[in-house]
Amino acid sequence: MSKQSMRDTLKTSLEQLMRRDPNVVVLDADLASANGTLPLHELFAPRALDIGISEAHMASMSAGLSAYGLKPWAVTFTAFNSRRLADQLTISCAYAMQNVKFIATDAGVSAALNGGTHMSFEDVGILRAIPTTHVLEAADARQLAQIIEAIADLPGVFWLRMVRKEAEDIFDEDYRLRLYKGDRLLSGTDVSLIASGLMVEQAKACAALLKQEGIQVDLIALHSYKPLDEEILLETAQKTKLVVVLDNHNLHTGLYSAVAETLAPYAVAPVHGIGIEDRFGEVGSQSYLLETFGLDAASLSKKVRILCQRSKEGVR
Repeated sequence: MSKQSMRDTLKTSLEQLMRRDPNVVVLDADLASANGTLPLHELFAPRALDIGISEAHMASMSAGLSAYGLKPWAVTFTAFNSRRLADQLTISCAYAMQNVKFIATDAGVSAALNGGTHMSFEDVGILRAIPTTHVLEAADARQLAQIIEAIADLPGVFWLRMVRKEAEDIFDEDYRLRLYKGDRLLSGTDVSLIASGLMVEQAKACAALLKQEGIQVDLIALHSYKPLDEEILLETAQKTKLVVVLDNHNLHTGLYSAVAETLAPYAVAPVHGIGIEDRFGEVGSQSYLLETFGLDAASLSKKVRILCQRSKEGVR
């Protein structure tokens, strides 16, 4: 499969919205060049704003623009679009029932060489905890474009997590997004792998390794943390009786937490998480960080293989 630039897709998608709707406004926080949105400032100067290194102000401005009937999209790195502006997003945007879209780039280990200060492993937890928010993550460029189109005119606060640079193509040209609904990429009966964002690529590679050992994976790709697709989660858990969530986030409050919370009342299968184990990020290439945190396909396959063996032995 080929790779596509996520920030190029982001720019193209926002440009299409801005050409179609004069009420769409894009706000950056000193990272327009890094995030690929700089050309929008040249094409739509009055409606593309650089707020500078002032992310909380960007969220407050977005709320004000929304209050006057405009449609703001606030773009910056995931770490800054979550923990740095959490209060303004909560009160000025969500509590005030404004319509604001937040694009959070460089999610998790994809922050790579930007290092631990710019690497957020707590962002999904913050956003899930804020009432009325919609928390999403794109796995590839095709899905990213379709998510942006799907949420463009929906009311409320939407927060979209994404890789900033290149991402492997996961979905083919026939893919059609069903907003908030998960996608089954592989059908198997031995173990359910649940993943989102860049972990979908690792999950596919992990499943290929496990297949060589006769382990059949039911692979579910989720693009929505909140609301979560309870139907497909319950279906896959009942099918395999073993659920493993792959999480480019702290296991506390991330996708693993969301899936475990959803399935716990049904008690149909044990739910295990493989993700960031309460650690801060560090400097390194994405491949190095995936291996360091045990999120690369080889590390994942070893851990999942052990869980499958324990499941066969009746150990939960």
